[in-house]
Amino acid sequence: MDWTLGSLIHPRPRQDLVPLAPGRPLRLRRARGRQVACERGCVWITVPGVASDIFLHAGQRWTIPANGLVLIEAEGSALVTLGC
Repeated sequence: MDWTLGSLIHPRPRQDLVPLAPGRPLRLRRARGRQVACERGCVWITVPGVASDIFLHAGQRWTIPANGLVLIEAEGSALVTLGC
């Protein structure tokens, strides 16, 4: 790992790359503040307290506003990045 002064002061946030398949939702708990980025395909996100589902296409991102059970599902196959 390249340790520079900048990386010690401002470390890069951890990100998880997650492949999704149809009918196999990703379940997250206590995810408030995490950012979801759709890297490939299309996903929809169901969040407690949010009136309608959020749809993301490749290149779009969204920050989860609340805790509780969050479901991220793929329309076809998809790839998402989960940031802290």
